[in-house]
Amino acid sequence: MSSPLILILAGYNPPTPQLGEDKVYWRHSTGGQFSVNSAYWIQEDSRATHQQNDPLWKIIWQWKGLERVKIFLWTVAHGAIMTNEVRWRRKITSNPCFSHCLTELETIIHALHDCPNALGVWDRIIEVADREAFYSLNWYTWLLNNLRFNHPSSKRKFWGIEFGIVLWQIWKERNHRIFSSSTSPYTSTVQVIRRLMGDVIHSMVGESGFKDNTKQRVCIGWRYPPIDWVKINVDGCSKGNPGVAGAGGIIRDAMGRWIVGFALNIGICTSVSAELWAITNGLKSAWSKGFQKIILESDSSLAVDLITKNKIIIDKNYNLIMQARELLAKE
Repeated sequence: MSSPLILILAGYNPPTPQLGEDKVYWRHSTGGQFSVNSAYWIQEDSRATHQQNDPLWKIIWQWKGLERVKIFLWTVAHGAIMTNEVRWRRKITSNPCFSHCLTELETIIHALHDCPNALGVWDRIIEVADREAFYSLNWYTWLLNNLRFNHPSSKRKFWGIEFGIVLWQIWKERNHRIFSSSTSPYTSTVQVIRRLMGDVIHSMVGESGFKDNTKQRVCIGWRYPPIDWVKINVDGCSKGNPGVAGAGGIIRDAMGRWIVGFALNIGICTSVSAELWAITNGLKSAWSKGFQKIILESDSSLAVDLITKNKIIIDKNYNLIMQARELLAKE
């Protein structure tokens, strides 16, 4: 057997007789039974993971403009704003074209990018020298690059915010034309955009420059446990996730005096597994010394939640979690 494989196997905690016989368990539900609902959410989680890997979503949710515009941008990225083409596909209308463009399918790209009304606004925002670079990108790259603050001329400091507001205002003007039969000149639309930009920038920048976003430093430290109690401090880590891992800990009394310490060379596992190894072995060390009044501290809230919450997750950490729960339930 190769050395890496031995290290991977060493990272698993073997089952114990106290945990009972092996049984089939559906890991995606709390009761261990298969359900259509749990299978549905597996599919949804898979789709969410795909979205998390797409930089466009992160850029939209970190966008600094008006909140209602941010929601609009999220809807645009999903292809879900109600253009006539979308309404036609949903059987809401019989005509997929825009009434002002007659023969053109009103897709999202058409409404916000290609429509003469949209071009009339963009041509007053984008300088002549920059228009070829601006209009030549495909839809996804166009959204991504411009929301990333990449103006063709790199002259506009808040271009990503301005770009989102322009999209929003173009869509609003489109709706006014349809539902109110009113038409605003392009110059008025641009003035509204400039005013909205001024409001956003004013909220971001004070008279003396940007707001102070300096992080506040909070000092923390070790505290003595109560009389007759001991405190266990543990930590685990892995070089990579998964990677070669280790764990360790120390037990001290109410005066802060060293009682015992431990260190583990685990093998290959994830950082969460390493934290669980540290917690389990810390509890075992305390019980082996006869201590029952125990405070355990770990810097991994995820590992603590896995042990203290009632939800059962069947994975490679299951035996570690159940052993820790068993130790905590001892009297």
